[in-house]
Amino acid sequence: WGMRSITGIENEVDINHLTMTSLAGLPGIGKKRASKIVMARPFTDLAQLEKVIDDPHVFNDLKDHIVLK
Repeated sequence: WGMRSITGIENEVDINHLTMTSLAGLPGIGKKRASKIVMARPFTDLAQLEKVIDDPHVFNDLKDHIVLK
């Protein structure tokens, strides 16, 4: 399967409200990280999310497409 392209994300996504399945479908996230994200929510800033993702490459690819509401 491999990594999916971030260009597949058409709009900004609210990481605090995505379902586990939607989170797992984000490039580089998968089921394990999606579970960690759900357990750590809500996020009030991206630095918190960056710690949970724990991979600078994945976080940098996603950060411009994420909003926190």
